[in-house]
Amino acid sequence: MIQTVLRLAIDKRVVASVQQDAPSPGLLSAYSRVLVQDSTIMELPGWLFDTFSGVANGAHQVCNARIQATYDLKGMCFEAFSIDTYSKNDLSAAPDLELRPDDLVLRDRGYRIVSEIQRHEQVGAHFIYRHKTGALYREVQSDEPLDLPELLRRHGSLDVQVALNGKRHLYRLCYERMREATDRDLSLLKFTRYMAQKPQRLVSLTTWLIEGAPASSDTCIALRKYCCYDQRKRLNYHQKQRALGLT
Repeated sequence: MIQTVLRLAIDKRVVASVQQDAPSPGLLSAYSRVLVQDSTIMELPGWLFDTFSGVANGAHQVCNARIQATYDLKGMCFEAFSIDTYSKNDLSAAPDLELRPDDLVLRDRGYRIVSEIQRHEQVGAHFIYRHKTGALYREVQSDEPLDLPELLRRHGSLDVQVALNGKRHLYRLCYERMREATDRDLSLLKFTRYMAQKPQRLVSLTTWLIEGAPASSDTCIALRKYCCYDQRKRLNYHQKQRALGLT
C-alpha cells in the first residue's frame, strides 16, 4: 500500500515536470528507452530497525528505508520501483535493472562499477554516469593517469576514450566483488593478514575473480568469514565514507 502511494505521488510529480520542460522533438529518437535511476532515503519509526536496518552507534540508532526507482522519460512511466532495506545501496541495486539494446541509462555515481559498464556494452545499451570524485581515468595507449580538471580548464570540453582504473589493487578488486556478492565490507587489514598467512591463496583468489566472483564459492565464504568487518553498531571506515557521500 505504502509503495503504491509513493509511486503514484512521484509519478505525478515527474510527469508534470517533464511536460513543463519537454526535450526537443527527435532528440531521444535514437533510444528505445531513456531510463533515469536513482534512490533516496526515507526515515522510519525506530521499531522497524530490525526489518529495514539503518545507522546506529552505541547511544543512538536511526531506522531508514531506501526507495529505489527507475523512470522511463520516453514512456513517461516507472520501469522499476521498490522500497528496500537501508543496506541495499545503489551498487547492490545496479545489476537488478533489466537492460535492452539501445537503452539510454542515466545514473548517479553510486551505481558506477566496471561490471555494470561492461553489462551495458554487452547488451548494446548506452549510459551516462555522474563523475565520481577521486575516480581514476587513464590514457588508453600510455596508461598514464589523466588530470581531468586540468584538461577541462585547457580545452573547455572533452570527448576522448579513456581506460577506467587501468591499474587496480587486488584488495580493491576483491572489495568490489564482495560488495556485489554479499553486501559486506572487506577489511584491508584482515585481508592483508589473510593473504600473508598463506600466499598460495592467491591462486584460488585469482580463479574466483576470473569466474565472476560467485557468492557460493569457498573463496567468497572464506573472505566473508575471515576478512569482512564484524557486524557491529559502530560504523566501519567504508560505511562512514558512504554516509558522508564520499564513495
